[in-house]
Amino acid sequence: MISQHDPLGALSARIRTALEVCNFIAGAAEAIEGPGGERVDGLRERMADVVAPVRPAGDWLRRADQLMSKSGPLPPDFASELESAEARAFDALAKLKTLIGEVKAPAFVDSDGIESSEDGSIPDHGALAQLGALRDRLAVADPAFDAAARVEREAEAFCAKVRADLKADRLASGLSQKDLADRIEVGQSAISKIESGRGDLSLKTVFRIARAMGLRPVLGFAPAHSAAEAPRRLPDPAAVALAGAVQEDLIRKIPEIVQEAAARVAAAD
Repeated sequence: MISQHDPLGALSARIRTALEVCNFIAGAAEAIEGPGGERVDGLRERMADVVAPVRPAGDWLRRADQLMSKSGPLPPDFASELESAEARAFDALAKLKTLIGEVKAPAFVDSDGIESSEDGSIPDHGALAQLGALRDRLAVADPAFDAAARVEREAEAFCAKVRADLKADRLASGLSQKDLADRIEVGQSAISKIESGRGDLSLKTVFRIARAMGLRPVLGFAPAHSAAEAPRRLPDPAAVALAGAVQEDLIRKIPEIVQEAAARVAAAD
C-alpha cells in the first residue's frame, strides 16, 4: 500500500514502470494487428481483451507522469488511482504471457506444398513473427520482475525485524554508540545484500531501510534544500536530504550520511 506522502522519486519510478508495461502491451497489440495475425483463430480477439483495460490505465499514468513534474499537492485519490493503474497493467502482462504461451504457429505451405514450420516455430514474417520476439522479451523481463518483488519482500522482512527489536521509548530517547554502530552495520549489510540481488535499490526500499534503522526519528538529517526549494510533497527535511542523496549516488551516499550522523551523535554525547 502506498502512502500519499511517498517520496516523489518512489512514485515517479512506479508510474514509469507501470507505463512501460502498458506501452509494451500496446506494442504487442499493434504487432498482432499486422499481417499474419488472422492465421491464428481468436488471437486478435483475445489480444483485444488483454489490451482493453490497459489503454485507460496508460492514459492515467501519462497524466500522472506529467503531474509529478509540477509543484503543488497531489489529488486526494492519487494513491488509490496509481495502485489501480498498476494492478491493471501487471494483470494484463500476466494475461499476455498466458496468451503468448498458448499460441501455436500454423503450418505455412509454399508453392511446392512444403510446410515451412514443421517444428512448430513461429514463421518469420508479420504479426506471428512478433510473437517470437515477445516471448524472448518476456523471458528477459520475468526474472527482473521476480527479482524486484523478492527485493521488496526482503526489505520488508528486514524492516519488520528491526522494528521488532527496538522500543518506541528507546527511539525517542536516542541511541548509545554501540546501538548506533550495530544499527549501521545491519543496515549497510542489508543494503549490500539487496544491491547484489538487483544491482540497484528503489527509493522506496531505501526509505524503508533508513526508517527501520531509526535514521529519521533519531538522527535528524539537515535539509538538502531551503524550505522554499523543498518540494511540497516532501514535507520532511530528512526525506529531502535522503532523496537528494539517493538521486546522486545511492550506494555510495547512504553509508556516508549514516557515518556523518553518527559523528554528530558522538559529538553531542
